[in-house]
Amino acid sequence: FGQPAGGGAFGQQGQAQGQFGQNAQNQQVSFYDIPGVPDDTISSLAWAKQGFVLACGSWDNSVRVWEIQTSNMPPFYNAIQRCKYDHAAPVLCVAWQDDSTALFSSSVDGEVKMYQIQSQQAKTVGKHDRGARFVYWVQELNCIVSGGWDGRVRFWQGQPNPVADVQLPERIFAMDVKFPVMVAATADHKVHIWNLQNLAQNSNPLRSIQMPNLKMQTRCLTLFPDKAGYAAGSVEGRCTIAWLEQQNPQRPGETRNFAFKCHRITPPGKQAGADDEIYPVSSIDFHPQMGTFATGGDDGTFVFWDKENKQRLKVFDSIKVPITCVKFSPDGSTFACATGYDWHKGHQGNTGQVPTKILLMKVDPENVKPKPKTAPTQPGRR
Repeated sequence: FGQPAGGGAFGQQGQAQGQFGQNAQNQQVSFYDIPGVPDDTISSLAWAKQGFVLACGSWDNSVRVWEIQTSNMPPFYNAIQRCKYDHAAPVLCVAWQDDSTALFSSSVDGEVKMYQIQSQQAKTVGKHDRGARFVYWVQELNCIVSGGWDGRVRFWQGQPNPVADVQLPERIFAMDVKFPVMVAATADHKVHIWNLQNLAQNSNPLRSIQMPNLKMQTRCLTLFPDKAGYAAGSVEGRCTIAWLEQQNPQRPGETRNFAFKCHRITPPGKQAGADDEIYPVSSIDFHPQMGTFATGGDDGTFVFWDKENKQRLKVFDSIKVPITCVKFSPDGSTFACATGYDWHKGHQGNTGQVPTKILLMKVDPENVKPKPKTAPTQPGRR
């Protein structure tokens, strides 16, 4: 693969239950509501690595980009739309080039596009036989990676044909790339794991395994910041935490993997657990510095978690509509979430009454800081 380029852009209420601690309290927060968002569901959010810039892809076929200005006084943010371009079909994923000079997007018709920020020109750089569900830029390989509903993972470098093409046995429903690790979850409940350092010798997965601890369809997947494992969420209101090396180094023979319930609501007067309303986990994202993570669900809540200490850090009041995406800014100071109809009830559930929004929230460091469990005091000891 070729060499990377350089440059810049724009100039320089639910009850969560499971193995996690239960000491977090619901918290009300104030949001900044970005103006001029699409009318239809937002499928993807992506922060640029350089500059405070946010992109979204939507089912209205559009990709939009805002420059986010910050202030120390409420409302703390001001969003200015900088550009917009369209696909011929609903957009499923957006991703930035590392230097923020280009944006990549993929859509339901299988098209993968590259948009140059300075020239504001878009061109097709890849194609799938079915929907192109995911797209990523891999700086270390100087290439675009896309994963589709045709079960293919393809690597593009500007030519009409991919430089590498991997056929998986089923459709790709969740995926993430953090070089040298790439992980894809498919419709047959498998997880496929690559070491991209070996791509030139062998483009096939290093290994393929059953998705740990999830019984139903995988909805989202995100690699840990240290790339040692991944968090995945399913339609059954459950998350799994899985390490690439599953054995616990402190306890030989014992796996480190575990799962927990989340985004479930117990209706008033009903029995917790047995009568819970269960909602899909729509999105997961890790805080870039703290290593803690957020989940967003169709119950309208987002929650911060600490996987290392199995603690639920903070529960935020429900915003009453499904959350389709969550994303921390690269500096960890801002949390973005998108709301809208998420299609889990099909076409008949789309009443047009669910508002599409992108909300920004200042992150309180105390809410994302890992909190080790406090050991109980033993009698007779100080």
